[in-house]
Amino acid sequence: MRSEDDCGADGMTMRHSRADHKLVVALARMWIAILGGLAPGFPAAIAQTYAPQDPAASHDDGKLLFSKCSACHALTAGHNGRGPTLYHLFGRKAGAVPGYGYSLPMKRAGIVWRESTLTQFILNPEQMVPGTTMRFAVPAADSRQIRALIDYLRTATR
Repeated sequence: MRSEDDCGADGMTMRHSRADHKLVVALARMWIAILGGLAPGFPAAIAQTYAPQDPAASHDDGKLLFSKCSACHALTAGHNGRGPTLYHLFGRKAGAVPGYGYSLPMKRAGIVWRESTLTQFILNPEQMVPGTTMRFAVPAADSRQIRALIDYLRTATR
């Protein structure tokens, strides 16, 4: 189904489809991931997608999503499981938790865990670090879920 929107001061009409809109949103998300956050002047409508609307709800959603991660990862220091502890995750170099047996690709990845690198990794671990032993990926379908998980990890891993 196609829709028409009036665009520009010159009165020209631009037709676009839902697929065009999805492409624009996907490209915007890619640039946000590359830049590591929102750039000054970024359209507020897109920025709202990445900011928690209700911090308490976001925290609860993130905690619920983390329950899947907790099968392998702990949030406390020195508690490695099938995956390394996520304690003090942000700002830490990948492959650097003492006592955890990382894969060689992860040790050599040279990644520092920030919001942008963690988002990319949880969306597709194998693409970001080929040969990683992490096989679980968070589906990209709902950016609010990813946002909630990242927000939860930011507070829970301190």
